[in-house]
Amino acid sequence: MKFRCCQHLSAVEIASIQNSQPVLLVGSAVSDFIPTNLPSGGPVASDLLELLAQSGTGASWPPWLIADAGRLPFEAVLEAYPDQQKLPAIIIELFGNPGLRPNSLHSAIGDGLIQGLFSALVTTNYDLAFDNYFAGPNPSVSMICREQDFREWDGMPCRTRPYWKIHGSALRGSEDTIVVNLAHERRMDDWKRKFLEQLVFDRTIVFLGYSGRDFDICPELSLKKIRASVWLKWKWNENGERGLNANQRRVLENGAGTAVIGDLHSFLGRLCSRSIENHGRQTRSVNLADYFDMSLLPEWRVRVLDRLACPSRGLPMLVSLPRPGSIPSRSLRASLLAHAGRYRQAARVVESQIVDATSPTDQLTYLMNAANSWYVYGARFKSRSYLRRSKQLARLIGPNEYQQACLAKIELMYWMRRARFWKDVPFRRLHTWIRERATTPYRAAVEIFERTNLDNLYILQHDAERIGIAEPNGFAAAANLGFVALGLRGMQCLKERDRIMSLRRSLG
Repeated sequence: MKFRCCQHLSAVEIASIQNSQPVLLVGSAVSDFIPTNLPSGGPVASDLLELLAQSGTGASWPPWLIADAGRLPFEAVLEAYPDQQKLPAIIIELFGNPGLRPNSLHSAIGDGLIQGLFSALVTTNYDLAFDNYFAGPNPSVSMICREQDFREWDGMPCRTRPYWKIHGSALRGSEDTIVVNLAHERRMDDWKRKFLEQLVFDRTIVFLGYSGRDFDICPELSLKKIRASVWLKWKWNENGERGLNANQRRVLENGAGTAVIGDLHSFLGRLCSRSIENHGRQTRSVNLADYFDMSLLPEWRVRVLDRLACPSRGLPMLVSLPRPGSIPSRSLRASLLAHAGRYRQAARVVESQIVDATSPTDQLTYLMNAANSWYVYGARFKSRSYLRRSKQLARLIGPNEYQQACLAKIELMYWMRRARFWKDVPFRRLHTWIRERATTPYRAAVEIFERTNLDNLYILQHDAERIGIAEPNGFAAAANLGFVALGLRGMQCLKERDRIMSLRRSLG
């Protein structure tokens, strides 16, 4: 991996990128500039967190908590919004202006695609700036947003250059295409994986105005055979992170990677061999109260505090929520109690949910949560009893993905506990046998959770690391990187506690 300043890139290096007809992966920063003036994900997340930090009863969040919350990805903040069904409509209201004007960056990128300087344009942006630039008859470019668009492009005898809105479009009527929260940022659908493979195979990828904090794209790219990658970073310190984040490093280490420090207009100007005017930023002010339901702020705030593992502020707020005795509120209470180290109380709350569960699927979830809660508390026999009940119920639910994932996860939990119980016993064959038996349920559960639930995927990865069977080069990265990226501070603490407990020396 190389590190270069934009102004120090030689003509030979620029020509090498140009001659490879690179694929561009473009993020929301390109739409910040006049006349487009759209807010990118980072500022919107920051404004949302500021709103959450000042809402509800009690004092505003202290600076250290706001700093912690600022590391949450935009998708994790939206994942905590209580009304998930409304999120696509909110995105369309925020970014779906049909009269949006492209800026000089859109024009340069669009011209580069039309003229064949770039082989493809992939963007995570919902907005319609590129759509409007390519509007009208343009036989050389095809916009792709849905699977049907891909099938039509894939079947062309002479394919056009693709403009792919990989996270969907804010065009009205396209709500079903929008990828907006962690539940959507699982492993890509098969058609997207196939399409990405076709675009990047043995190609150079250039990342422009893109943070890499998505959970679907970078892990997928790290598994593809790419020729080289060039990642433009505005500065070495961004969003409280110094250097490269985990996803950026993972992609750049896959093949010949170059991190370039510089601004969008200068770098793109050199890439396109033209002068690109920078008219500056004048991002429009967004009144978030016009888009989000302010009556949901208290619950939203508690959900974010739960993700940040901050029970001292989250627990007192629970009593102010509507229906504090409801099952969802009890889930929040159990989680916050666990963050506070009150594991026995947390387990009791989870047990009450088992009794009141309205479906076998919910009951299975609460049984597994109870098994985990009692295990952390130290009640091993009670935990094992709940695991047995979980396994029995999972077998009765029926042959579906959730049942299969739960059975595999339960089996892995059994082997993780055996591995930890016998970890100090010097019988190599015993440890080898445990790892061999645990590998099958681990891979079965990973295959499902990487397509359905990122939180569970990294919890599973953590258990596999405890056993010694985790596969670090697959879709999921190391558990600690996943916990950091997802904002799962409670799991980060658990991981760190495990590390400290495994030390074979005094902490003094």
